[in-house]
Amino acid sequence: MSDSMSDGDSCSYSCYRGDPKSFEELRAFWQDIFQDPEEFVDFYFDKVLSENRVILARSDADQSLVGMLHLHMYPVMIDGKRAKGCYIVKSGVLPEYRDHGIMHRMLEEATDIAREEGCAIIYGATDHEEEMERLGFFTAGEYVELDIDIMMIEEDNGVPDDLSGEEGYYTVRFRDLTDEQLSRLAEEADEGLAKKYAAYVLRNGASLASMRDEHLCQSGGVMAVYESGMSMDEAKSERLAGIFAYDIYDDTLYVHRFENFDYNVRYTLDTVVRFAEEAACRRCVVRMPAAEMCDDVYNLLGTTARLEEAQGIVAKCLTDTASSDEEKIKRKCFFDEIV
Repeated sequence: MSDSMSDGDSCSYSCYRGDPKSFEELRAFWQDIFQDPEEFVDFYFDKVLSENRVILARSDADQSLVGMLHLHMYPVMIDGKRAKGCYIVKSGVLPEYRDHGIMHRMLEEATDIAREEGCAIIYGATDHEEEMERLGFFTAGEYVELDIDIMMIEEDNGVPDDLSGEEGYYTVRFRDLTDEQLSRLAEEADEGLAKKYAAYVLRNGASLASMRDEHLCQSGGVMAVYESGMSMDEAKSERLAGIFAYDIYDDTLYVHRFENFDYNVRYTLDTVVRFAEEAACRRCVVRMPAAEMCDDVYNLLGTTARLEEAQGIVAKCLTDTASSDEEKIKRKCFFDEIV
C-alpha cells in the first residue's frame, strides 16, 4: 500500500456475490498470486466462493484483472452481544501494480461493503499492521509460532506420559462425527470461548463441517481434545479441552487453528505434539495466540522449540459504539481464519 492514490484511481472497482462467469478468471488469478495447493483451491471455488463477496480491481486501460479481495460474513460475539462479522479471506494485487494504492482502495471498498451488510467488525490477518492503521484498523490479536523439533523430542525418549498432569486426554476426529455431533461440539466450543474471551467467532455445525472439509483436502483434518471418561454420546456434562486444525506437508505438521478452552494450555499442546509423533512428522509448527504462552509451555518443550512472531490480526469496528467495542476486543479476543 502507498500514500499515492494516482494508480489506484486508474482502476475500476466492482463487487459481486456468486457469479460463476468470473470463476475461471478468478481461479487463474488466485493461483498466480497465492500459490495455494490445488486441492484447497478446488474446495474454495466449488464449496465456498459462491457465498462470499468478491471485490475486483480492473485496469481502466484494458479491463484486465489486477487485484481482488474476498470477504466472508459470519456471526460473532462482542461483550456478550451477537453481531455480524466480516473476515478478509484473501487479498492480492499483481506484482507490477503493487505499491500504487490499489489495495488501499479495495480495503476502503471492503469496509463500505461490511457497513452496508450491517457488520459490527471487519478484520483480517496481515504482516502490514502499520499500513492497515492508516485505514483505521487496530491490532486485535497477537500470534506466535512455535516451531517444534519432534526428532529432538524423540531422542529424549518422547513426551512423558504424565506431562499433561493427569492421564486420559483423547482426541475425536471431526471426520468421524455426524452433523448432529458437530452441532453439539460447536455449542461446547462457544461455551469455552465465552469463558475466556470478550470477543470471538461463533461456531455452528456448518462452520465446523466447512473447517473439516477445508483441511481434509490438504492432507490434514480437525481434532477435538476431550478429557478422559467423557463421550459425546453420554448425556452427562462434558469438558472440551481444545480444538486444533492441521495440514501435513513434507514431514511437517502445521497447526493453523489452535483453540484452547482449558486455562492450562499444556493439555491441548501436549496432544498436538503426541499426534505429530504418531504421524511420523519431523517438525510441528503451531500458530497460537500469544496470550496462551506461559511457563508451562516452555517447561513442556524446553530447547526443542523456537518461538517466533506470527501474522497478526487487525480489525476495524464499524458501529456507533466503535470506541467501546474496540477496547473490549483489545482486552481479549479470538478471531480466526474463515474461508
